Amino acid sequence: MPKPDNRRDEILHEASKLFAAKGISSTTVREIGDAVGMLSGSLYHHFPSKDAMVTEIINGYLDDLQARYARVAALNLAPIERLETLILESFKSVELDPEACEIYQNEYNYLRTIPALSNLGQRAKEIQNAWIDTLEEGAARGIFRPDIDAPVCYRFIGNAIWPTARWPRAGRSTPIDHLVRECTTLFMRGLELNPAPFTVDGATTRAASV
Repeated sequence: MPKPDNRRDEILHEASKLFAAKGISSTTVREIGDAVGMLSGSLYHHFPSKDAMVTEIINGYLDDLQARYARVAALNLAPIERLETLILESFKSVELDPEACEIYQNEYNYLRTIPALSNLGQRAKEIQNAWIDTLEEGAARGIFRPDIDAPVCYRFIGNAIWPTARWPRAGRSTPIDHLVRECTTLFMRGLELNPAPFTVDGATTRAASV
């Protein structure tokens, strides 16, 4: 999570690290209290339950990610540039809050049991559609290969981006601009029907088509 600026944010910050490292079910309120130097009972002055902490962490993560995608959509970019920008903004989201990203990816089934997150399926669909709509439009306009299955392609791209949330904890820290360039090069060369030079963060890249 972003750097905490008050006690409540500090609790969420430490809780998210524990949830990502141990799992939600295996993390106790007492462990969260110990991490912030509070008695577990005192945490209930800030949050009524552990699930309330989880809900705020996940909603904050998804609010940020969907706001990023909404800004991309508002730019009315061509499919290639839109896909590049979705990749960029997704990596920025992971960089901003890797623990929340990992919780969302690893604990999705648990999250759906929390009543306050009853709209999780709809939000997941909206996130997915931002990618699928871009891929399908690119194919329809003769820019991307027409034989690509958009939902499957989205899953491949997502499975390349979201797991990078755990890289820093494994001691592998890679600059975001490098990640964006590698991911964009890898997928764009396979997607484009007629490959041409493309730009990532202002730098023109040309790679062999696959």
